[in-house]
Amino acid sequence: MSMRLPGTIVVLWAFWIGSSFTQAAEPAPKVVLAWASGPMEARIAFARAVDPALARRVVGESIRFGQAEAPGVVGRPGGDRGSLRVAAARLVDGGRTLVLVTDPHPREATYQLRLPGGSGEVTYDLSGVEATFEAAGTKWSGWWPTGDPSLASRLTAGSAEHDRLWSLMGQKGTSTLQTLVNAPKGEVSLSLDSSSPFEATFGVETVKSATAKPDSHRATLKAEGTGEPIFFTMTLSGESAGLPRVRAAIGPEPLPRSAFVLTWAPPALAASAPTEVPASLLSGGDPAKGEAVFFGEQAKCSTCHRVGEKGGVVGPDLSNLVGIDRAWVYRNIQEPSASIHPDYVSYTVILKDGRVSMGVVRAEGADALKVSDIDAKQTVFPRAEVEEIKPSSSSIMPVGLLGAIGEERTRDLLAYLTARR
Repeated sequence: MSMRLPGTIVVLWAFWIGSSFTQAAEPAPKVVLAWASGPMEARIAFARAVDPALARRVVGESIRFGQAEAPGVVGRPGGDRGSLRVAAARLVDGGRTLVLVTDPHPREATYQLRLPGGSGEVTYDLSGVEATFEAAGTKWSGWWPTGDPSLASRLTAGSAEHDRLWSLMGQKGTSTLQTLVNAPKGEVSLSLDSSSPFEATFGVETVKSATAKPDSHRATLKAEGTGEPIFFTMTLSGESAGLPRVRAAIGPEPLPRSAFVLTWAPPALAASAPTEVPASLLSGGDPAKGEAVFFGEQAKCSTCHRVGEKGGVVGPDLSNLVGIDRAWVYRNIQEPSASIHPDYVSYTVILKDGRVSMGVVRAEGADALKVSDIDAKQTVFPRAEVEEIKPSSSSIMPVGLLGAIGEERTRDLLAYLTARR
């Protein structure tokens, strides 16, 4: 038996099908900007509001960073690559800004996230400036890609969070910038030129600008460069409304965006001379005895590390050391801070009540973080209780381990870690 639908219903049904197809085919919103907004947070700005489902689907995704080992180079298995887990996400600014809660960003690098649902790939790094603007009881704090407000406004166009700031800066107010400046070794001279009066600090020197003409205010600051980034802060007075221009230079050319590093970015590891490896350890040894050392109570390697399905997860999985140069493995055990895997950088967590905890930090949802210490003890702290998270250039792995177990057991341990199983 067949049924003939009334013409009106057929038309409405066809209209609904056509509308649904049009909505499904609508392209994903364009990403206009992405930036690291804190040690454990990143933000992505879209040209228009996104589907709320995106915030749910991105949780559990990995933000990748680093590079693979160059061909022919013996080093860390997998090179210098690492990843951060997205532990929580939420939409703000009417759905136009996606806020990601992540594991800590462990180093200066390019971070990449492929958004689910065909929204494309997002990249960002740890360059930029922490900025604050205050005017008539209103305060805005956030990230700028550069220290020049007029240039920053162009580079952040389309971001709802930043568009709100640039409209505020149409009134008189005070802007404060804080960052680290990459500088060479030796005496460094930083030249500043702004359309607004300012006070600046570079290293340990603080100066106020001198007026060259009504819209030109200048100062030169000197610091002794060690090869590490130098602290820099600048306060622009609120004598006039609008976006001030700022030019910062070391030498004749203005500083590029890459010269500005966020103050919380982890310091680069200092290069160290390769440790001399005793020739007697480069061959021989009993893998079976080495396995007993690895899982034994003296070395306690398995408290933090695992091989195969056995062991802890505080430190890197050592299953992939098969066939790796023994000298490289020896150096990493003997001097654990000389080459720290980017996924296992340790942090000092300072709480508001004065307590201090040190270890590998992971995000625990939106409102907590977990610290795994040298004894593999895991402690969860509410984020509301955390005052500061400071990266460490030292590994939580103890030094002197190989000296404690002796040469014979060291040889057996190296044989076990690098032997095919």
